[in-house]
Amino acid sequence: MALAGITKESLVLWVMTSCLVLVLAYRPSEKDRRKRAVPWVLAMLTFYILFVLTITLFSRRSKGHTAYILDVFWSYRAALEEKPELLVQNFWNIVLFIPNGAMLCFLLRPGWKKTAFVSAAFTISIEAAQLFTCRGLFELDDILHNMAGAMIGYFLCRFALKTRKKILFSTVPVLHADTYK
Repeated sequence: MALAGITKESLVLWVMTSCLVLVLAYRPSEKDRRKRAVPWVLAMLTFYILFVLTITLFSRRSKGHTAYILDVFWSYRAALEEKPELLVQNFWNIVLFIPNGAMLCFLLRPGWKKTAFVSAAFTISIEAAQLFTCRGLFELDDILHNMAGAMIGYFLCRFALKTRKKILFSTVPVLHADTYK
C-alpha cells in the first residue's frame, strides 16, 4: 500500500522514530530538560500534522461528489464478506495516529482525556475536510481507528516515561570486591 507515494515501511519507520525521539527527549533527572524538549516535540507534531494532511487531503484529487459511510464497523463486515484489504487499511489508520497520541501525551500530560479530545478534534477535522472537499470518504470507522491509534500512542508514551523514570531513579546494587570471594 502506498499512500501519496509513502510506503507502509516509511510510515512504520516514522512511527518508531517519532516514539523513540519523544521518549529520549524527556529526561526526568534534569528539571528543565522537558521545557527544552517541548519545542522539538512541537516541531515533530507540526511535521506529523503536515504528513497526515498530505496523506489524507493534499495528495488526493476531488471526486466531484461527497461520500460518507456512517455505519459503524462497516469495514470489518465488508472485509469478512468481500474486501479483506480493508483490514490492512484499518490497521494503517490505527498506526497513523500512534505518534499523535505519544506527542500529545508529552505535551498535555497528565491527561488521557485531553489527548483523546485533541485527537478526536483532529481526526474529525480531517474527515470533515475530506467530505467537504470531496477528497475522500467520511467514515466513522476511520475516526474510531484513528482514536484507537492515538490512545495506543498515549499509553505507550506514559508507559515509556514511567519505565524510564524507574530505570533512571532505581538504585543499582554495587558489587564489592569481597562479593567475589
